[in-house]
Amino acid sequence: LTISQGIDMGTAADILGSTMTNFNMAVDDANKVTAIFNNACNQSALSMSKLVEAMKYVGPAAGAVNMGLTEAVSAMEAIANAGLTGEMTGTGLALVLSKLAATSQILGVKVKNLDGTMRPLKDIFTELKDAGFSLTDAITAFGQRGSKAALALVRNSESLAQNEERLKQWGSTQAA
Repeated sequence: LTISQGIDMGTAADILGSTMTNFNMAVDDANKVTAIFNNACNQSALSMSKLVEAMKYVGPAAGAVNMGLTEAVSAMEAIANAGLTGEMTGTGLALVLSKLAATSQILGVKVKNLDGTMRPLKDIFTELKDAGFSLTDAITAFGQRGSKAALALVRNSESLAQNEERLKQWGSTQAA
């Protein structure tokens, strides 16, 4: 992060530390976190500053629902690519995750697996898109503030799986 994103060592350590804590990752995963962040900045509308700002809001909520870092960042990319930036990306996704955690289904789409864990966002939002998810549905299910992020996830649901795969390409930062 210090070389690829021009961030000072102290800030990079803070970013890595808080991310690894929120996502229950080991110190050995620092290179993966760095690769995911660098890949996200290279392939989306997220800059490092926007990603870090969003992560302040998303990290605790994503960690609470046992979401992996790649899934969370993939969703942040989809939201940012729809025009929501920084704090709006983070607040919106955190609200979406909170609402999903508090319900079992939206428009007949199951949100949780049989064991109570949350289904992957790519599945939930693809099915919501297929169900004709509208602005009214978004406001009803996710509230005024969360609706923007939910609509962005529905609109970009097909890119969530692609984003995740590209984020997992460790070492691709050096090639970029």
